[in-house]
Amino acid sequence: MHSSPFHVESARYKYAVEHELENYAIQSIPVKCVHRSRESGHCNLWNIKYSSCTPHRCKYYSSALQGARICSDCAYCYDKKCFHPNRPIRSRVDIDEARYCGYFHGAENGSGFFRAIRNSCKRISLTELTEEYRKKIHSKTLFIRQANEELSDPNISADNKEYLEAKIKQKTAERLNAMKMLKRYLAELSAAGGKLDSIPSQLFLQKSKSKHKAKHYTK
Repeated sequence: MHSSPFHVESARYKYAVEHELENYAIQSIPVKCVHRSRESGHCNLWNIKYSSCTPHRCKYYSSALQGARICSDCAYCYDKKCFHPNRPIRSRVDIDEARYCGYFHGAENGSGFFRAIRNSCKRISLTELTEEYRKKIHSKTLFIRQANEELSDPNISADNKEYLEAKIKQKTAERLNAMKMLKRYLAELSAAGGKLDSIPSQLFLQKSKSKHKAKHYTK
């Protein structure tokens, strides 16, 4: 009756056909990729988002899945630096990474989240800059103080005195410039929302909630 033109496909029959392969394991074929660990099969790229090799969804391995985009268009990129929390420390930004980056978020993917993340990156960058210039000011102030102490020595040579006076003049100018830059960055930081060391976790929670709502309304 199965091949008979009079065969009737019942609901039970359809369910059996649709699920007949569920108990069979899908055979995976190892891929040749420079970022795939031969021992564990894990992916060594930080921004793929898959801990184990998943070639059919991997945008690095499958160029057909890649998009024509660059890092500067991503919410996590500010001042040529990537601020994504998963990015390894001291790693440089390569604009080609955006083509396959699983964390890429452009303005077209959600302008509210984009602006919030980009502003957080700006605040982190400005926080780092203010700390950097504070250290510069402290270092130059310390040098000037020590140089003045050496100049107070009555036995100082003429050559050493001339050298220290020139260095004090130089460091004083550098300190003044550093103080101007610090004032500028502090003003920008205050306007952006204040000091920030890392992207707030609640932003990611808001993003996941907005995605959930979007899926709910499309049903």
